[in-house]
Amino acid sequence: MTATKRSKRVKDPGTVYLLHFDRAYKHARHYLGWTTDLEARLRRHRGEGEKDGRGSRLVEIVMAAGIDFEVARLWRGDRHLERRIKGRGLAAYCPICSQRPRRPVGAVEVPLGDRDKAAGRPARGSTEHHERSRLLVPPSMRATQMASGPIAVLPLGPVSASEIDLVEEVVGTLLGARALRLPELHVPASYFDVARGQFDADQLLELLFDMLPDGALRIVGVLDSDMFAVGRTFVFGYAHLHDGVAVYSTARLREEWYGHPTDEAKQRSRSYRALAHEFGHTFGNPHCKEATCVMHAVSQVESLDSLGPSYCAPCLRRVRQGLTVSPTSAEGRFLRAGALRRRRYLPRAIQTYREAVQRAPLESRYHNDLGVALLAVSDRAGARAAFHRASELSPDFPHPYYNLGILCREDGGVEMAERWFAEGLRRDRDPLAAHRYLGRLYEDLFNDASRARRHYTTYLEMRRRGRR
Repeated sequence: MTATKRSKRVKDPGTVYLLHFDRAYKHARHYLGWTTDLEARLRRHRGEGEKDGRGSRLVEIVMAAGIDFEVARLWRGDRHLERRIKGRGLAAYCPICSQRPRRPVGAVEVPLGDRDKAAGRPARGSTEHHERSRLLVPPSMRATQMASGPIAVLPLGPVSASEIDLVEEVVGTLLGARALRLPELHVPASYFDVARGQFDADQLLELLFDMLPDGALRIVGVLDSDMFAVGRTFVFGYAHLHDGVAVYSTARLREEWYGHPTDEAKQRSRSYRALAHEFGHTFGNPHCKEATCVMHAVSQVESLDSLGPSYCAPCLRRVRQGLTVSPTSAEGRFLRAGALRRRRYLPRAIQTYREAVQRAPLESRYHNDLGVALLAVSDRAGARAAFHRASELSPDFPHPYYNLGILCREDGGVEMAERWFAEGLRRDRDPLAAHRYLGRLYEDLFNDASRARRHYTTYLEMRRRGRR
């Protein structure tokens, strides 16, 4: 037999490939497969071309959930090698998850350049790959589960496609959420301060709240122009702690702003930090005293560059807890109703509070705040009924007692109001704050100086004694 004839009988063993998911789907973070045509197999995994029944059901589900993947490793080998690797745990072989990934005995690994080409991404070591790799989210910051709803992304005027892609990358990797890309919005001229040459960030947040889809967890606006906030000459980004809206500007993130040559890697790093910082605010995180936390206060571009890429443990916990609250759940409707009420969108707030009550009729907080909204539109009977229901559901909850006292006092029942206030005070776990609140109530709402003085005096005495 000649050498030529012998070579024709040598069969290609195929390729064993390891996929790493951008974030975990339930308990799955990897997929291991075998194929004789890697590029075609990857196209099927991504849903490209006609379905032929040979794609992985797991990868199909993962892609449908908005989770992307990358090829982590390749080996030349057959089904036997695939089964051998699967039996030892995939994470141990993944170079993304493990600093010292395991090597299958006797397996021939495909060179890195071929792996990157097969994955459809820039070759490692190339300039493009170097720039992209600068955005890698630290492992501790990667989402461990899917968010309960999408994050809306709204370009405020012309914004580069690469910047929007970056935002969607951060939304998926950091928050575990699907990015809901909204059409570009032209910002009205009234939002621009001509004298300053900047957009008003406070007004932009109000605009974003009006654009927040009902089923979205948060909305982030992306602006290519400079902006300011009251009391500050400029801001990189701005957000509300409770209302689910944030905005950031790319203007001062670019090196060109400071007269330096373009540096895409540095801009991406700044965009990531600005996004992580502002998203953190939307989940209730104030500026953090921990110097290494990404929620640490920023004043200049140097402090933004030196900002740590990760949340500290308490800030990360608030973010991840917030991501579990679906915007369509009872708590989600309650939080959205509060944001509407703060903006005096009272009919919408009342309707949304009613949705929360309908979903969780035994939650006293929902009834109490529904009563507050009803009182704001002068539905006193409805408000009284809501406050009474809240007090019945949670006898130790002080707020409905205070609110019933307000109703009685406004109706002229001074003594009955005093009794309701006393009941609320007896149940309040923070009597120091309660006396201060009642003092302000009597002073500002009822113009009753003597009773206001009584509560203020008690408040000051308790402060001196160090009691709460």
